[in-house]
Amino acid sequence: MAMKIEMTFQQAVKKASQKLTNVQRRELPFAIANALTQTAKGLVKEEQKEMRRDFHRPTKWTLESSFFLPASKKDKVPTATFGLRQFASKSVPADRYLNPNIFGGKRNEKSSEKRLRQSGILPSGYLTAPGRDARVLQNGNMARGEITKLLAAVGSLGGDSSTSSSRRRNKNVRGYYVAYKGGKAVGIRHRAKGSDSMKILNFIRSPNYKKRYDYYETANRYVKRTAVPNFRKALNFALATAK
Repeated sequence: MAMKIEMTFQQAVKKASQKLTNVQRRELPFAIANALTQTAKGLVKEEQKEMRRDFHRPTKWTLESSFFLPASKKDKVPTATFGLRQFASKSVPADRYLNPNIFGGKRNEKSSEKRLRQSGILPSGYLTAPGRDARVLQNGNMARGEITKLLAAVGSLGGDSSTSSSRRRNKNVRGYYVAYKGGKAVGIRHRAKGSDSMKILNFIRSPNYKKRYDYYETANRYVKRTAVPNFRKALNFALATAK
């Protein structure tokens, strides 16, 4: 999702232009674009502050999920763009996993959950959550390498790594198995030689998330508070450095 920060300070621009000479008015597009860009840039930092208030130990990936595109004085209507990243080469795009926290509702499936469901292991209407014995990162999520081992062990990773012969050769995936209760899969467990079974991944009913991240509210408050001051500052700079 992305929002465009356009000329939200139109009255300030109109009032300022009335006091400028024709030569000075030439600096308005530069001042407008500069102000919009600085507002969008500051909004990224403002959203990071809000994330730290709304989330418990947000990851670096989450904190860096916002982006901005600068405005240009050459644009017919100077516009700066701010939003959440919608693409990721090796992870889930930020807008996908943050949307349930912004709007409420059910979260999107993780790629690991899709694989487990496609292989017939994860029941319909269920998602996954770390078990009591899982090794988790500071943010409470399991490491990607651990998830990869689980998928390979139960034949849900795909490719050669999911074949039975490959699993027998790979010592790293030994001991993992799908646990069942009443004929339904309830999670993935691990049992090392001579030890008790450990709960690594649980299958839970898809929860409904409550809205907890004031993404739009934070953006609107910040733009209203800073856009006009940023324009005045940019205009003064433009006039002082005009040739």
